Amino acid sequence: MENETPKILLVTGRELPEDLGKYALKMAQRLDFEVILLFVDHQPQLRDQQDRRAAVKKLEGKIEGIAARFSAQAWEMGVRVVTVVHVDEESVAVAEVCAEEPAIAMILSDSHPEGETGNDEQRYRLRVIRAEEGGESRESLAIGPSPDQGAQG
Repeated sequence: MENETPKILLVTGRELPEDLGKYALKMAQRLDFEVILLFVDHQPQLRDQQDRRAAVKKLEGKIEGIAARFSAQAWEMGVRVVTVVHVDEESVAVAEVCAEEPAIAMILSDSHPEGETGNDEQRYRLRVIRAEEGGESRESLAIGPSPDQGAQG
């Protein structure tokens, strides 16, 4: 059985901060990973599937340009990107995508896990998932707003 290319799950809301997108692409290029760009817009009022489908279509229209620009940047860097749209809570959306894509090795998001707060120096959260005997191990690391700050060389 052929091994799948490892993936970075890049989680964001309706917008993709430029520095976060660049950071994910540089990381993917350096590690030879693919990127799954997940846009999440939690809409708790959606009850039935028809409403959910309409909300996804509406969100797709809003993020179309953002996703196209990100994909163009990725293509120029030789990085493969897949875009996914969810209208669930972020944790639900991430869990569903991770269940469908077992090759996800890292999760990079512009939000903090529940109970944690960020500051201007640590806006983004990188979660590394490592497969180990007896289950998964997850590590979490706060990163600053710029992929080039403090990482020269």
